[in-house]
Amino acid sequence: MKQTILSTTIALLFSTSATADAPFSVSPDGHEVADSVTSLVWRRCAEGMQWNGLSCSGRALTFTHDSAITRAKAQSLVTGAGWRVPSLKELLSIADPTRLLVSAVDATVFSNLPPQRFWTSTTFARDTPTNTTERHHAQYVDFSSGGYLHAPSATPHSLILVRDKR
Repeated sequence: MKQTILSTTIALLFSTSATADAPFSVSPDGHEVADSVTSLVWRRCAEGMQWNGLSCSGRALTFTHDSAITRAKAQSLVTGAGWRVPSLKELLSIADPTRLLVSAVDATVFSNLPPQRFWTSTTFARDTPTNTTERHHAQYVDFSSGGYLHAPSATPHSLILVRDKR
């Protein structure tokens, strides 16, 4: 009897927290995910991948920081939806460092998103008097760990686009 009550209590706790921790709603076509906490809309797949009705398929493209910004602007023009490269704070809002086995994002929402480094729009100048090619750095979020760091803007990383809710 005690074991049944304990099992039921644990099951209720997990089902309650799963609902409370799931602020995402998927668009009817499955291509976008809206976050009710941040009021952001995310592309469900990394750039270069396609939603096939079950998950993201294909291979994520990589971009320099400048080409990531150019890609976002081009997608905005094509779709009229205001896509952009997310800020560090925005991208960290979908990263979960407790999900380290496959990818540090919610795999049910961002299905098959690769555990790679993804660019943010957050940049800074780094003082390197001996190497002027590394002066411009941008931050990225590593979806294999959920952490973040910075890299020279010429480094190739993946890209997931975001926009504000309309």
